[in-house]
Amino acid sequence: MKIQNLFFIALFLSTSIFSASLEFVPFSKIKPTQFVVGHLQLEIFKEKFGPIFEMEEEKQEKKLKKEAGEAIVGPGNIYYLVDGHHHGRAFLEMKQTHFWVNVLKDWSDKTPAEFWERMKKGENGQPFVYLKDGEGKTQTIEALPANLTDLKDSPLRSV
Repeated sequence: MKIQNLFFIALFLSTSIFSASLEFVPFSKIKPTQFVVGHLQLEIFKEKFGPIFEMEEEKQEKKLKKEAGEAIVGPGNIYYLVDGHHHGRAFLEMKQTHFWVNVLKDWSDKTPAEFWERMKKGENGQPFVYLKDGEGKTQTIEALPANLTDLKDSPLRSV
């Protein structure tokens, strides 16, 4: 029985990981799915990743792909970032125009209502959108920041 459970877990992980497609997306098409980032963490990332942008293009691309975020494509072919907000924001502040993302799902054919219902439901009990602000207060979908530069600072996200 335990071996069978391990098999299904491995099967789930392999289909989850390998079904994603890696895309180089302009920041203008990327929207956050949370309200805050830790600005201290952003500074650490900028210091860490700054040298990457001085590398030759082929090495740079290889390194940046390893730092890809994860996104779900929604209505209007907008990429909703579900993981990688700190990386994306740091790269944006370093004057980058695009960000590598692993596309986990393509729900671009859904209505906005269907899309956000699926985002709130998520998978395996884990929603794809986090609707608490920096003070822990629940907010609405409509209140989500319009872009990564609008993410507020939460010192708790830098701990």
